[in-house]
Amino acid sequence: MLSRFATCPRLFEYIFLVVSTFLYGLFYSVFI
Repeated sequence: MLSRFATCPRLFEYIFLVVSTFLYGLFYSVFI
């Protein structure tokens, strides 16, 4: 599992992007 993430950093970046976008949308909906 760990080696798979090490050999595929794009997957980790994609997951981080999705999570950050979700959190941004959540905060935006809370403030609005």
